[in-house]
Formats: sequence, structure tokens, C-alpha cells
Amino acid sequence: MVLAAANCLQDGGMKSLLERYNQLTEAQKRRGLIAVLLILGLVGVWLSGREPEDSTPLLPPEALAPVSSTIHIHVVGEVANPGLYQLSVGSRASDAVERAGGLTPDAAQESVNLARILSDGEQLTVLSQEAMASGSSGGLVSLNRGTQADFESLSGIGPATSEKIIKYREANGGFSAIEELTQVPGIGSKLLASIREQLTL
Repeated sequence: MVLAAANCLQDGGMKSLLERYNQLTEAQKRRGLIAVLLILGLVGVWLSGREPEDSTPLLPPEALAPVSSTIHIHVVGEVANPGLYQLSVGSRASDAVERAGGLTPDAAQESVNLARILSDGEQLTVLSQEAMASGSSGGLVSLNRGTQADFESLSGIGPATSEKIIKYREANGGFSAIEELTQVPGIGSKLLASIREQLTL
């Protein structure tokens, strides 16, 4: 039927095609319709199975950049060799202390959580036993060991804010960086800048 339709279009145009179609029996018309539907279905399957010319997804440049597998930690205080160390991502404070030669005889091991996972760019401070007992280090106030009175000795820090610092420290397992102090309600970047040199971890 399809060939007949094509011949009709060549010989007599649309009018001839309609006349031929009207001369077909109902059974022939049904078969022709089925044939057309099958052809359309096969064409659709063929088109859906074609691969796009360029299937490479467009990614932003930062997504293509390699992810660093190392971090840098500044170890200070009562360790054999204070300094900057490069460690693997996921390293713990114990790994940094080990790389720095271990604790000194005067170190207060409880001044640092050795099981804590480190983050890139932080400073790890190991206090001496004397500093641990006094809550300060070399005249500096320790965020992780200072008392409420120590915090109140800082300019701009009153009793209410001192209490908030201690509550934050207890809730979060201590401070990992001095800049984290701005997470305490009532302490902004300006206040931190004014007392930054008086603080240690």
C-alpha cells in the first residue's frame, strides 16, 4: 500500500491518492494504517537510540580542579619540634604531635584532645603543666582552659560574655582556632581584633 501511495503522488498528486484510498477495502485500510504506525514506531526507536554528538557534561572549572589530599597544621607549645607540618586529610591531633617529635616532659597532655580530627590551616597548641594549672600561657588567656575570671580580665568582655565563652567551649569540645571565638554571641570581629594578641588556644 505504501508503494501504491508513492506512485499515486508521482502520477496524479493528492487527488489520485484519495481516489485510490477510497477504492481500498476496509481490511486494506486497516493494514495500511498498521503499517504506517509500525514505521513511525521504528523511526522513533531509532532516533531515541542515537548517541548525542557530544555527551560530555559541562562542568564549572572548580569542579575539575583536583581536591587536595593534605592539610597544613601549625604545632606550637610543649612539643619537641614546633613548626608547620603537612598531614593527610583526616589526620588527628595525635598525628600532628607525633610529627612534631612528641610531647615534652613539661607538656600537659590533657590540654589537647589528641583524638580530634584536624582541619587545614589550624594551630594546635600544647600547653605546659604550669600554664594548664593557671589557665593561661605566657600571660595569654587560653580559650580552652581559661576561667571566667580570666576572660573578664580582657577588655570588652564582661561576666555575661565570659559565661557564654565557657558554655560554647563545653558544648563544642573546645576551640580549634582563635577566630572561632566570633561564634560566641556578643563577640564580633572588631572585638576579637582588639583582644586577639592576648589570646591563645
